[in-house]
Amino acid sequence: MKWLEITIYFEFADKALGADLIADVFTEMGLQGAVIMGAAEAPGADWADDRAPEDHADAVKGYIVDDAEAADKLDRIEQAMRLLHEQTGMQWRLTQNWLDDQDWAEAWKAHFYPLRIGASRFVIKPSWREYDAQDNDIILEIDPGMAFGTGAHPTTAMCVELIAGHIQPNDRFLDIGVGSGILMLAAARMGAAELCGVDSDAVAIDVARENLQRNQVPAQQVRLWRGDLAATVTDTFDLVSANILSDVILALLPDLHRILKHDGHFIASGITQNNLARVLEGMTASGLSVVETWERDQWAAVVAGWDPAHALPGPGL
Repeated sequence: MKWLEITIYFEFADKALGADLIADVFTEMGLQGAVIMGAAEAPGADWADDRAPEDHADAVKGYIVDDAEAADKLDRIEQAMRLLHEQTGMQWRLTQNWLDDQDWAEAWKAHFYPLRIGASRFVIKPSWREYDAQDNDIILEIDPGMAFGTGAHPTTAMCVELIAGHIQPNDRFLDIGVGSGILMLAAARMGAAELCGVDSDAVAIDVARENLQRNQVPAQQVRLWRGDLAATVTDTFDLVSANILSDVILALLPDLHRILKHDGHFIASGITQNNLARVLEGMTASGLSVVETWERDQWAAVVAGWDPAHALPGPGL
């Protein structure tokens, strides 16, 4: 299989926000393994006649599988970047490079190192890297493969920390949109008795299962299946997480009445600060009460539970 490596070099006053905006474009277009490159990592290609010095170039990489939809995805990425320029003034330049499977895997792995999640005890360790564990570290060893979720993005990091703060021993945990399985793994390390995950991408299901096995999570604790959001979920859970886009979170809210227990919590992330108010309004309208809201690097995560002032939802116990 061939991959088209897309690199977008950009100039923007807020580099972290600029990288997140481009990564969001990649995510919406379904690109695999997006990598944010700092200035020191960006190669010294010509920018433009009035370009900044190369040591100030930042870039985001993403990968498109070589199939019938590749050309259309590339065209839509360029359209989205032109719109981003109109809206924000961001300067950008796009380059392309064809890779085979092995080269693709090595290309993005070069940028992935052990990472501590915030001030927590969690350390995300790539399976191919060495790491000298410190006292009380909780190691989550993963190989994201062709799925999203390395823990480097603020949305994932906030989810990991919020899971640690709200899960209780022997809880039943559900992750909607499992990616690499990193959130299920965090829940396992915090004592969840049952770990369930659903994703529309069959590759993500396989990658999550492999990562749970890699971390020696007992197979009898795990259920993974392919499905559209919560449409195929029939059980109820103490803690439900969804690290996805704002519109998808809003579409998911009606299903929580079936799957979230009366005393359970819902952790939602992947919310841009611009969309936060809309998501909070949707939660309130659905009978949820916000427990806490975190904001980090232009992204937000929300923990909510059922508002006792509203009628109790569905069959949750």
